[in-house]
Amino acid sequence: MIQSFVQTTVVEPRPKIWLDIGTREGPRIVHQVERFRDVLLEKGWNLEKDLHYERVEGAEHNEAAWAKRVGPFLQFLYPAR
Repeated sequence: MIQSFVQTTVVEPRPKIWLDIGTREGPRIVHQVERFRDVLLEKGWNLEKDLHYERVEGAEHNEAAWAKRVGPFLQFLYPAR
């Protein structure tokens, strides 16, 4: 459902998006996030320009896992000028 919404939605200007997923969040959600990434790429986002994707082996869906990635997340979305 979300993929069809993304496929049909026009977004301008294109925002920067950070996607990451821990492999211990479950195989279904990992697949859905990777498909979402693919749809964004099809719509014109570019990896490491305005889209970051990272699959984190062994990471869970919790604050401890997110804390390890918050620094790079903030630097990607809010780079120093």
